[in-house]
Amino acid sequence: MTIKTPRLVVEHVVLAEPLFRRLEQLQKDLARRDLMLEQIGHALENSVHARFRSMTDPSGKRWKALSARYLRAKKNNDKILTLEGRLNDQIVHQIQGDTVTVGTNVPYAAIHQFGGTVAIGEQTVTRMRGTKGKNKGRFMVGTTKAKHAVVSTFKIPAHKVRIPARPFLGLSEADRVEVRETIKDHIRRALEGA
Repeated sequence: MTIKTPRLVVEHVVLAEPLFRRLEQLQKDLARRDLMLEQIGHALENSVHARFRSMTDPSGKRWKALSARYLRAKKNNDKILTLEGRLNDQIVHQIQGDTVTVGTNVPYAAIHQFGGTVAIGEQTVTRMRGTKGKNKGRFMVGTTKAKHAVVSTFKIPAHKVRIPARPFLGLSEADRVEVRETIKDHIRRALEGA
């Protein structure tokens, strides 16, 4: 008695061998998510940088305007959250496992993201005040010597400052679409063997 079934099974296994190899490769390609996550991280960083330029939150709503008092003292008064650019410059992404996190380690980032009240202690301040010409009665910033000025020292009492929320971190709808498209592209390339 001859059994033909094992021969057929062997033939099917031999014919399926390239398919199994391709499935193993596909599994390896899909498991290699680091490049995909890196691409997503950079895209989300760029999105946050764009928010600083447009001065909007992830939903597209404009940030609350600066107070008139602060605006007068600010040197680059046309931009919000960019006195020196440190907050925007320190936006980074980090990959841990299957997660991409975008954020910053700047200590004051949270107060701007969520808003809140800051208690400022009493301060002693020394300023030069002009006595003649266009600077008469005005505080002169950025100078230590002036012919027509007097030095004044005064105290600013302790006070509280309310800082409105100006969210810069978070996913916009466009970010969500880009993340989905990046994932689809990663799967598509893995299936194509790229």
